[in-house]
Amino acid sequence: MCFAGTFQRKTYKFWSVSCEKDRKPKNSVRTKKDLGGNYHFWCVDRKTNKIIDNTPQCLPPDERRIKEDPIYIPWCEEWQKEQRDYCENNLYNTSTKGYGGRLMTREEIDDWMIEIVEEEIWRELKCFTNSYALWKSDPDRYNLVCGSFGWLIDETSDELRIGLDYGF
Repeated sequence: MCFAGTFQRKTYKFWSVSCEKDRKPKNSVRTKKDLGGNYHFWCVDRKTNKIIDNTPQCLPPDERRIKEDPIYIPWCEEWQKEQRDYCENNLYNTSTKGYGGRLMTREEIDDWMIEIVEEEIWRELKCFTNSYALWKSDPDRYNLVCGSFGWLIDETSDELRIGLDYGF
């Protein structure tokens, strides 16, 4: 996988709740045309370096987790750009949001992004829309980040095992 950042010397092993026994994902990964892909978006406050993830979880945290805080693993710049471009194109070319089936204009979508942030209309399974709206509200303050999300479910002296909910 293509990840960004600096990690500890321990080996990382990833386990996904959406994989078959042979560890192959049940659905396509990243930007497949027929599926939305598998990824997670969040924002990072540039001043505090704090992760801001307003997307409500649709599943409870993995019951095997050994720490309360989730794990966020940013992908490399190339993969982030690829996923962001795909999601942004999809947003601006397929959004109908209550307009009787007609596509929204770019201006209507931008107004909708403002509404999401002002009204705090954070929706499950809409991590891109939620995070994109927050980023768009103040791009100088926030970074839009794409990658993997999950929980630390085991730790030994040699490795960390992370159960990935998204981004596997």
